[in-house]
Amino acid sequence: MRNRRWKYSQVMAAMLAAAMTVTTALQPIGVQAAVPNDNYENKTKHVLWSTSFEDGESALENFKASTAETGDRGTVNVESGLSSSDLPGDFTSRVDLNSIETNAEMFSQNESKEKIFDKNSATKFYTRISNASPHAPSAEEPIGINFSLKEGKEETLKVYSITSANDSSSRDPKAWVLKGSKDGETWDVLDQQSDQVFPERFQQKIYHIENNESYAHYRIEITQNNGSTADTQLADLQLGTGEAAEGDRYMASELANGPSEAWNQASNRGWTGSKSLEVSGTQMGEGAYASNVLFDNLNTEVTEDTYLSYVIFPSLTSSSYDYEYTSMHMAIDLKFKDGTYLSDLMPLDQNENVLEAGAQGASRVLNTNQWNQIYSNIGKAEGKIIEQVLVVFDKEAKKAEGNLNFKTFFDDIELYTKKETKRDHLSDYVYILRGTNDSPGFSRGLTAPGVTVPHGFNFWVPCTNTNDNKTYDYQDTQLQYVTATSRLTG
Repeated sequence: MRNRRWKYSQVMAAMLAAAMTVTTALQPIGVQAAVPNDNYENKTKHVLWSTSFEDGESALENFKASTAETGDRGTVNVESGLSSSDLPGDFTSRVDLNSIETNAEMFSQNESKEKIFDKNSATKFYTRISNASPHAPSAEEPIGINFSLKEGKEETLKVYSITSANDSSSRDPKAWVLKGSKDGETWDVLDQQSDQVFPERFQQKIYHIENNESYAHYRIEITQNNGSTADTQLADLQLGTGEAAEGDRYMASELANGPSEAWNQASNRGWTGSKSLEVSGTQMGEGAYASNVLFDNLNTEVTEDTYLSYVIFPSLTSSSYDYEYTSMHMAIDLKFKDGTYLSDLMPLDQNENVLEAGAQGASRVLNTNQWNQIYSNIGKAEGKIIEQVLVVFDKEAKKAEGNLNFKTFFDDIELYTKKETKRDHLSDYVYILRGTNDSPGFSRGLTAPGVTVPHGFNFWVPCTNTNDNKTYDYQDTQLQYVTATSRLTG
């Protein structure tokens, strides 16, 4: 229910050492990696309904894109579009990322061609025509980027913008040609620019064009950069019709490839598979709320052993950090056939936080730019019939000046039953194979799991690496051996 003041429970502070049985076998042992599945204890999980948003899933037959609830749960102080830099009638999010083609080389997944359309100036497309023989683009050999709109839908482009990237102004586009096509073969020139300069980093320059034709396919040819002999880069290319749509007062929820930038995890894909759900919008003021229906007609009964589970990825939406954690104020909700909602019952997740959008954001438990798993026993709703799956944004406060943008991804939503494993001691609930997700590019500290007894001198340490001074990698799926040590190294 909107604007409810929740009583947030505290995360359990007691973390006791756990016992571990050491195997003498030298063969690798399979372990639970990355996000731990709460089914690993007793293998009683039975899936009632699920989606990973992948092509061909039967669940997607009932998927509803950007479908806002009305009435008491109607949208308040939230607009579609990701940022204040959005163009009138912005249709950048309708670009099919799988359709993007380029003749240029890409340096890494973190600076790939998909970054052009993520409306996030903190990311960029960094490229050159050839790694074997690097040279600047020209009219004879431009950097060409082709892309199409989803489902072949046509739009009339009347305004577009290009945003400079974070560094090296010599790599900025200086001259280009923008084209449109109805069939992907015959191209019409829509605009042509030369001698363009971006004096500032992350600078957006807007171009209005005279055009009354609608196209499903577009192409930009960069014919000159700002002086680099090899490399070219840009942060964003945004597209608009020039006219704000009447229905822009809503939160967008659409199928997508996944976050364009992830810390220590794969970009442009879901947690599992290649797809995910992207939810985005702008908080315009205090008391912001939006609730979108994702799936309808589930007709799934809740029992005392029913669980709801999903993974969530709160993104950074610009080069400036959001200290209000706007993208974290989201959660999956359920509507029952009797007209009530799961959030009304205030169930707790595995972190002892209320499973409700506002409470999740206030908990500060979620990690930015990473996938997080949330699951909850929803047995409080025993006997109720689940009719809809929804995604909710709920943020009461707004301290920052200007608008606050949010973009959050969801994947692997599941409803399932599972018998709980009862333990004699709190220490038995500790998942000892959790280490830190570290790499040279991102780390919260190099931590390996270890087990000892109080005042013990030696530690039992699981190892995923051999012949390496770093014994344990969080994402590995095989345990090589267990060692005993007088201190934890690495």
